[in-house]
Amino acid sequence: MSDYRAPLIAWSILALILAALWLGPGTMIASRVAALSERTERNETLAVRYEALVARAGMMAENLRRIETAPPERPLLFKGASEAQVVAALQEKVKQVLGDAGAAVSGLQTRPTRPRGPWRMAGLTVQFTADTPSLQKALHALETGRPLVVIEALQVRSRGPAGGPRPLDVSMEIAAFGDGETR
Repeated sequence: MSDYRAPLIAWSILALILAALWLGPGTMIASRVAALSERTERNETLAVRYEALVARAGMMAENLRRIETAPPERPLLFKGASEAQVVAALQEKVKQVLGDAGAAVSGLQTRPTRPRGPWRMAGLTVQFTADTPSLQKALHALETGRPLVVIEALQVRSRGPAGGPRPLDVSMEIAAFGDGETR
């Protein structure tokens, strides 16, 4: 072999070895490094957001304390000097809303009044029959109207043959806050 061909062959072999290393494990290592870099950037962004939340935690806790101890806005409360008056006002409101929506009330049962912070919460279980548009209208009116009514549980069962509009049997538990001495 001539003297100039030996180094050329050695360099060629070295280049082939380096190319094989780069295309095999080198490519896998490079893609893994890129994935870890991207993950690290996401984690750093998330850490900055968490740090901002931690910085606001004291302020948020103070706001929550103020909200929990502040008296509720009067338009949100049912008026009544006694628990019975608050429950009666809630019953009338529910009957009116369901009647306006086109639902037929079949039953109203009072639930025990329970404390919620400095206030008392009166509750009802209501059974009625309605079609789907009437149910939607009633739920919207109850949840967006004033005084505030909270729907705590809702059960809907359809009856009648499949295929056409079917009446719905609805049972819901609702609650509302009362104004005055509701003990």
